[in-house]
Amino acid sequence: MPVKGAGKLLGCRVLVAAAALLACLVLPAAATAETFFVTTTADEADSAVGSDGCLTAGGKCSLRAALEEANASLGEFDEVNFEEGVFEGRATDVITLGSALPTIVDPIRIFGRECETVAGPGEPCVEIRGLPTAPALSVDGVEGTEFESLAVTGAEVGLLAKGATGMRVRGSWFGIALDGSAAGNATGIELADGSDGARIGGEGPEPKNLLANSAETGLSIIGSSKTRVLGNDFGVALDGAAPNGTNLAIASEPDSPALDNTVGTRVSPAAAATPACDGGCNLISGSGTNGIDLTGSAGAGPPSGTTVAGNHIGLDRAGTGSLANAGVGILVGAAPRTVVGGPRPEDANRIAGGTVAISATGSAPYLVVRSNLIGSAATASGSGSPLAGGIEVDSGGLTLAAEEAQILDNEIGLDGGTGIAHAGLAGEISGNHVGGAATGIELGSAESLVEANTVEAPEEVGILVENGFNSVFANHVVDSGGAGIRVEGSGVFGVSGNLIGGGSGASENVIDGSDGDAIEVINPKASRTEVARNRGSGNGGLFLDLVASDPDPGDIDPGDPNGGILPPPIALVSENSAAGFAEPGATVRVFRKAGPEAGEIDAFLGQASADDAGNWSLGFPVPLPAGAAIAATQTFESGTSELEITAVPLAEDAQRGQGGGGAASDRKPPRTRMLKQPRKVRAGRAASFSFTANEPGSSFQCSLDRAKFEPCASPQRYRIRKPGKHLFRVRAIDAAGNVDRTPVRRRFEVIG
Repeated sequence: MPVKGAGKLLGCRVLVAAAALLACLVLPAAATAETFFVTTTADEADSAVGSDGCLTAGGKCSLRAALEEANASLGEFDEVNFEEGVFEGRATDVITLGSALPTIVDPIRIFGRECETVAGPGEPCVEIRGLPTAPALSVDGVEGTEFESLAVTGAEVGLLAKGATGMRVRGSWFGIALDGSAAGNATGIELADGSDGARIGGEGPEPKNLLANSAETGLSIIGSSKTRVLGNDFGVALDGAAPNGTNLAIASEPDSPALDNTVGTRVSPAAAATPACDGGCNLISGSGTNGIDLTGSAGAGPPSGTTVAGNHIGLDRAGTGSLANAGVGILVGAAPRTVVGGPRPEDANRIAGGTVAISATGSAPYLVVRSNLIGSAATASGSGSPLAGGIEVDSGGLTLAAEEAQILDNEIGLDGGTGIAHAGLAGEISGNHVGGAATGIELGSAESLVEANTVEAPEEVGILVENGFNSVFANHVVDSGGAGIRVEGSGVFGVSGNLIGGGSGASENVIDGSDGDAIEVINPKASRTEVARNRGSGNGGLFLDLVASDPDPGDIDPGDPNGGILPPPIALVSENSAAGFAEPGATVRVFRKAGPEAGEIDAFLGQASADDAGNWSLGFPVPLPAGAAIAATQTFESGTSELEITAVPLAEDAQRGQGGGGAASDRKPPRTRMLKQPRKVRAGRAASFSFTANEPGSSFQCSLDRAKFEPCASPQRYRIRKPGKHLFRVRAIDAAGNVDRTPVRRRFEVIG
């Protein structure tokens, strides 16, 4: 027959005086804390609610009868246990509900014990199989309820809590039967209507919850705050994927906001060092849509102050490979004050697979995305690249710079897509490492800072700037398939006000090994970009290339990048100084080159300002050896020119120059100047190019579409009948045989 916690657990355990004993004896039975032992899988009602026991008509204690009795003893913390021998974790140890269980309205702990199951020891002993039209377990307005070691299956909601503050759920399976088979609920757990301070799962030795096979959501937190979600498995069964529709969703109700909820934790250094998800880490994988959804829904807004840290998202149970969520790993939407990751390595979320790892495209104010491991950087096997990219943030709806997103210190390994994409207003993108993307960092935002990032082996562009007034400092771009850094405006708007490289050595961008230009400015409109101190080597194109892209049809004056500013001629150069000409008031920056390659800059030598007549001069910080190459740009009205390149003359050349010299002593290459070129020409009509050189008597060589240079003269004409885009190059050769090492390049299009 049923017993009650060795009778009753009286509130008076130690009696020290007769008066105390008398007080205990006169307490009513309803005021005692009771322990009920369920002894049957049958779903039968209590025969006499409020009597001494939880007996059904069959003479046993059912779960339904225990809940009815517990609700009748208001004001005390009751406990429901399950009888050994009856409930041993077998596939038949199932309480199949015929109707909804009573809603719990009094504090209670329901403990299913731990048994040996198909998953091994320490798993639930009992399964509660609910109805698809009702919750299996429900709590309303009760503080401190506890649920442990239960399997809850087949219900509309496995556990529904309303106004249930301080609830605890540990070691339970939602959507997995005792035999390990899928038996999903529509929603696993729902915390609603101010169920604040709940703790779902635990750290360390506390047993985790499994939330799987839910048609809608594994865990739904709606209008509840300060929940801690720790050490749970979402969307993962005992032997593989068991997808929820969405693994975890958090939203605010109009009259009940969801504030300061935490998913995961700062795991210990020891836990962070192992590939498995432990130490309070949640495994959030395999969903049919998104891993974590903070967007809200119809009638519900986004939460505020959510922290997501120390989790595995889209990884398998071993933590070595991918078990991707079908959609976004963490979908922030517009949720304000969201923190994904944190300042320490133990805060890192590991995110693999899906479409995008982290997405906030709803102008989420005060967003911080920090120190996460994404894609191949998240898995021991190096797999798991998201399909479209790593981190995407759109801050277009923000109005204050203080609300800007911070994207800091993330490790991102991709196989295509965009590493970090930021649009809208302001942002800080600093200290990130992006490898293997098509585009490393895409900056569609204005007034943002891109600083101290490393981009390795992007397929197309290292850093792409598509808006104005951004600062791009101290980044390292290595082995780009195209340009290292590209500033590119649209066909409708140019982009101005960007600063590429700063005024100190620490702020220099380093661009090495690009197949294309190191820095490229492409614009169909007359926009302005300042290119200050930068360096690098091994780039296949120019170090700084201003490219006038195709204009819009009917655009009479498309303009040129940086106002068509030309490199500053270097008239005199010695081991100690250089001098020349520039726009009056322009800033001239002079660099040392390590060799003759057009795509290389070794070090910054100094800068000077041109006077009212356009003259400038600069003394070098240390003497340069004879034959050393130097290069100079000029910046005027915030637009920077391409590089003018020359060399320190050899000693005999300097002496000959002092004595008059001649063509034989001339080792300075000429500069080629383009006078006129088409941007579009009809098929079959002549595309005519006019050019000259700064040294009289120079000859020229031309090339079309990277063919071998051949002798030519101005104007050079081509008749091309097939529509398409083409590249024309021309270089001058002076009377001494010196060849312009930086041919003029112009792109044009033949249209049908």
